[in-house]
Amino acid sequence: MKRILSTLSQKWPEYLLEILVLIIGIYGAFALDEWKEERNDSETQTEILIEIRNNLIEDLDAIQDDLMHMDTVRYGALQIIEYLKNNDNPTEKFKKDIAKMLVTPHFDPNVSGYKLLVSKGVAIIHNDSLRQLITKLFESTYSYYNRYEEERIQFRLLHISPGLMKYSFADSSIINYNNFIDYGEFEIYQSDYESMKKDEQFKKLIYAIIYSNEGVRWRAKILEKAIKKMIAQITEELNQE
Repeated sequence: MKRILSTLSQKWPEYLLEILVLIIGIYGAFALDEWKEERNDSETQTEILIEIRNNLIEDLDAIQDDLMHMDTVRYGALQIIEYLKNNDNPTEKFKKDIAKMLVTPHFDPNVSGYKLLVSKGVAIIHNDSLRQLITKLFESTYSYYNRYEEERIQFRLLHISPGLMKYSFADSSIINYNNFIDYGEFEIYQSDYESMKKDEQFKKLIYAIIYSNEGVRWRAKILEKAIKKMIAQITEELNQE
């Protein structure tokens, strides 16, 4: 026993050094693994943010295109009301304005980047504020806007289409409800036009189209602003990395 104690007393600095080396080695291995994990997370975050930003740039183009069509619907509706007051015969332009009343642009956002984020875990975005804003945009703002679009589609199906088809007709096989530019022939007979001029309910329908269109357009402008803000914030975050 004395020999063991004597050996320990003589070699304890050596044993202590070995223990310290072992501890440092273990700590270093953990630190290296943690550094690698953080680097991988940072690279993944950058990859995801770049994809989300690219998606948002596409979404911005899409919502601005929809806004252009909504402006066309508004202008066309106002032209219809004014034309009915002052003219006795339907012109080709009037017929095209009638056709525009069926236009219901549909916003279909690109969510591939956000889906990738969700699959990796939203916590991979280190900036808490940015993470919350991204989640709010895709989970709340987009969904809220979609409800407005769905209501407009239902309004078209239940009221606009029946109201317009009462006095006009088109080849429904070539109608594109998302883009008035692709509309086919839209015809209005003289007798139907004369009835249209006298129909106060028809005029109320056109005013209702304006109201419905403006409601969605207002939400679209809010969405456009939110997308622009999100693009700017993601760009700022990427520039800091």
